[in-house]
Amino acid sequence: MLEFTTMNHFFAITLVAIFSTSVFNQSYEQAIFNSEKAFEQAVAEKGMNKAFIEFLSPFGIMFMPGPVNGREAWAKLPESKASLRWDPIVIGVSSNGILGYSIGSSEYRENGKDDPSIKYGHYLSVWARQPNGKYLAALDAGYHHPKPALTPEIWKPSSIPAVSPAVSVSAGDASVGFFSAAERVGSAKAYETSLADDAYLFRWGIEPFRGKKAIVSYLAKSKQIVKFARRKSFIEAGNIAYHYSTYTLLDGSGKNIGDGHYVQIWKIVGGKWKIVADMNIPTGSDPE
Repeated sequence: MLEFTTMNHFFAITLVAIFSTSVFNQSYEQAIFNSEKAFEQAVAEKGMNKAFIEFLSPFGIMFMPGPVNGREAWAKLPESKASLRWDPIVIGVSSNGILGYSIGSSEYRENGKDDPSIKYGHYLSVWARQPNGKYLAALDAGYHHPKPALTPEIWKPSSIPAVSPAVSVSAGDASVGFFSAAERVGSAKAYETSLADDAYLFRWGIEPFRGKKAIVSYLAKSKQIVKFARRKSFIEAGNIAYHYSTYTLLDGSGKNIGDGHYVQIWKIVGGKWKIVADMNIPTGSDPE
C-alpha cells in the first residue's frame, strides 16, 4: 500500500510539473504574439524607424544585407514613410521562456499604407525575454517574394504543447555532423537528417518551403553544396538555440554560385537537436 501511494504521489507531482510547464509555454507564446502585434501597431503609429528602435533589443541584429546592430542602423537611416504589416504564423518558445522565435507573412508598401503596390514576404524573428519580462527582438530577418497563391494562415494558441526533455549535448556540438555533411554529401542529404518534420526553409525570392519532405525535394533538385563558415557560438536557452554566420553556395562541379549570411533556429525534438527554421540572406540582397 505504501508503494502504491508513493507512486501515485510521484505521478501526480509529475503531471503537475508537466502541466505547469505547458501553461507557462502557452503564456510565453501569447506574450510573444502580443509583442508582435504591439510592434506592428507602433510601426503604423510612430513609423518604421522609431518602432524598430523600440522593439529591437539593445544588441538586436538585422541584415542589411550583412548583420548590423538594428537600433544603431535605424537611428542613422532617413525617416521611412513605408507601411509594413505582418501576421505571425508560427511561434515557438524555449522551455524556460527566455528565447522564442516567430515566423510570419508580411506586406510592405514603400509609399505608405495607401500605396497600391505591395511587396509580399516572410520573416523570421528571434525574441529574448528581458529582465522586466518584456520580449524584444534579438534578431530579425525577412525577404520579399511574389504574391502567395493562398492567404497565409495566422498563428493561433496551441493546445497544451509537448515538453521537450533536456539533452546532454549542446546545440553547437549536435550541429557538427550537419555542417560537415552539407559540404561532403550535399544539402539534400544533410538537411534530411537534421530537419524537424515541420521545419521552414526560406530562400530568396520564393515562398518558403514547409515540412521536411518539401524542403528535401527542393534541395535534391537544386543539387547544391553549401560550405558553412566556421560557426560562431550558438545562443541557447532550454530547448531552443539559434545562430547566424556566412555560407558559400557551390554547384555540382564545385563552382561558387553565391554567398551570404544564414540564420538557423534549432530545437530539441524527440530528444535530438533539429533545425526548425533556416534562412539564407544572399550578399547584395535588398533587405525587407
